[in-house]
Amino acid sequence: MQCRHWDGSLPVNKAAVFWMEYSGDYENGTWTTHVIKWGDGFQGLGELNGEKWDQFIFEDVDRDGDLDIVANCEEFSFIGFVYIAVVWFENPLA
Repeated sequence: MQCRHWDGSLPVNKAAVFWMEYSGDYENGTWTTHVIKWGDGFQGLGELNGEKWDQFIFEDVDRDGDLDIVANCEEFSFIGFVYIAVVWFENPLA
């Protein structure tokens, strides 16, 4: 999925990794977005640039008693560069 402004340009201030919390009852609840990582804002030379996050695993990586997030990130550009990384987000709330 890709988000665009009304003029067709890509936004640079969007969250790349986030979780959503639903509060309230079934019919009148609201969603709140909690950002874990903002997008890098790289627009490059075309619309086929960006980051793709997937394969999220919740695991206590640092063994401090809370769940952290381990995820796969692919950053790519239309000229053929692809960077693949495994990223660990430590849970700071413990």
